[in-house]
Amino acid sequence: MVGILLQIFAVGVVAFAVITLVLSYLKYERLHEAARSENTKELTPRDAFLLQISGLLGIGRRLFEFVVVCISTPSSCPPMPGLEERIRRHLRRTDIVRLLGEGRAGIIAHTTSEHVPALVERLRAALTAELPEIPFTWGYSSFPLDGETAAALLMAAENRSPTAIPSAAPTPAPAPTVRLDPLTGVLRSEDVDLAVHKYVARCRREGEPVSLIYADVAGLKMINERYGSKTGDAILRNFARVLERTLREDDLIGRIGDDDFLVAAACAPSGAACAAERVLRAVREDTVNVGTAAIHYAVHIGIAGHPDHGGSPRALFTAAECALAAARRKGRDTAVIYTPSLRGLSGAEGRSRDRF
Repeated sequence: MVGILLQIFAVGVVAFAVITLVLSYLKYERLHEAARSENTKELTPRDAFLLQISGLLGIGRRLFEFVVVCISTPSSCPPMPGLEERIRRHLRRTDIVRLLGEGRAGIIAHTTSEHVPALVERLRAALTAELPEIPFTWGYSSFPLDGETAAALLMAAENRSPTAIPSAAPTPAPAPTVRLDPLTGVLRSEDVDLAVHKYVARCRREGEPVSLIYADVAGLKMINERYGSKTGDAILRNFARVLERTLREDDLIGRIGDDDFLVAAACAPSGAACAAERVLRAVREDTVNVGTAAIHYAVHIGIAGHPDHGGSPRALFTAAECALAAARRKGRDTAVIYTPSLRGLSGAEGRSRDRF
């Protein structure tokens, strides 16, 4: 009799524990859904942001690194309409932005601690250019380096001194200072060759594949003639932002001509093709305002990678150039991966043949 009572008691305890866990999970999921749907009736903005961080720490997700960035302004600053949109357009679509109230904003970016200084510097430069009168304060933390709970990561980002954030990724001396293209904000043409050489060499040394993505804006000369050079410049800026937003944080992006851009990515050509498709989708949705009208633009993309299409930057660039020429012949908003049948195909009109 005692044994039966003990069994019933044990079953009751287990059932109670299971029901409690299920109810807790359902409550968490309800709150997490509220956070995702911007429903702040049940949550403060900060609590909703905490739940979004915790969503990345769930079972099966803890292997992925990410960073939390906090942006704040003095309480004396007036409200800033559109702050969230200003921040969001300089990030990738997978990154999360949430206003935390009282002139504060939080960002969850899918990158690593190694690359977060460059991310913060890019955002800092963009917001300073748009809102020079606002003294922004920055802080960040990274998972798992600065904590393994949502509360610890957010507290570290909120309390970290802004002086702890380097203004740029450290560059070993006496290497020359890397300067950005003043129009587009990506690597300028004069520095692309050396940067690509180093990028390709590092990938090969570590046994990783590497690809070059060579892109140009279709018909930019005709756009300049029809709408003016300011419209052409706006398209180039927009396309550079599309590349930064859709590609990975550690991909190298440079401008190598009037309308040409070169990307180096640590992936096989098939992976680069997937990235190119993301770029093309974003370009199709992008517009540039001309007076009261909004115009679309198009691009072409050529892809080549190591070890499939060569080992040196020069060989890869030549192959990517041939693939770009094939994309131009194929039509607007197209991407082509190099094949031996494209060897010798030229469409670059001699603009970039002296590179590498």
